[in-house]
Amino acid sequence: MPTTPRLRWPFPAENQDPWYDALLSFFEAADLSAYASRETENLVLTGGGDVAYDAGVVSWTADLAVLAPITGFHWVMVATSVTIEDGQLLWFDAIRAPSGNTTVVPQVAAQLPLSDTAVLLAVRRGTTLYWRNGAGLENGTLLNPLAFTASTGGGGGTPAEVTEIDELLLVANATPTNIHNYIAPSLENRASIVYEVLVTMIGWGGTYATFKTLATFTRQGGTITEREVLHVSGPLRSNPAFDLTFFIDGLSIDMRVTGGADPTRWRVLGRVQAIDYTWAEA
Repeated sequence: MPTTPRLRWPFPAENQDPWYDALLSFFEAADLSAYASRETENLVLTGGGDVAYDAGVVSWTADLAVLAPITGFHWVMVATSVTIEDGQLLWFDAIRAPSGNTTVVPQVAAQLPLSDTAVLLAVRRGTTLYWRNGAGLENGTLLNPLAFTASTGGGGGTPAEVTEIDELLLVANATPTNIHNYIAPSLENRASIVYEVLVTMIGWGGTYATFKTLATFTRQGGTITEREVLHVSGPLRSNPAFDLTFFIDGLSIDMRVTGGADPTRWRVLGRVQAIDYTWAEA
């Protein structure tokens, strides 16, 4: 039976007779993929206790529970430790639409399998482990990635106040336009600055989600020295053309947008928070 090239949904062959079973298989595969996408986009991480990351090993001290939002049950990963190399992903294999709390096993791979059951948790880039909610975990730190609070083994982390982003704008030019400015607080130690942003377009008779951006910046002293910007989804980013970028000057971060030639109303929602990492004395 032929299949689609990417998701491999089966469909009837040309002139196939009878065709009903093959067509039914196509719709069942499409239904499963659509359900999996909706479930994954709305899941919530809970628990985990102290989540530590040191020398490429990530661990948590209590059950890490992932809420399946449609049925209300959890996929649960018991306290454990996992080694993750640079560039690898942390993920688990989910039972879709769970009818009860279900134990799952965290896994590590270079890429997600082409499966409706694969759920991404985190990715390692260099010495930083980025969780799916945008929180960055530096080497040698403890973190509750669910609440954006951090510390090291020798001290407590200090989360700064969350700054909400809600901008309604009209974009009609190819020049990047500042829509939001954030000044990193004068924290005494190293800080991670985390953005969670959703861009929507208002037009064509409705409101359309265009793309999500997770951005994590690292401040060392009086400047921001590192950054990781990940556009996690974006089917409408190129039509009409729209982009979101960040410009750094010292401890100031400007969030900028670039629009297409036709005026369109856009709404940018999100939040930004700085987390102070208190390093233990040697």
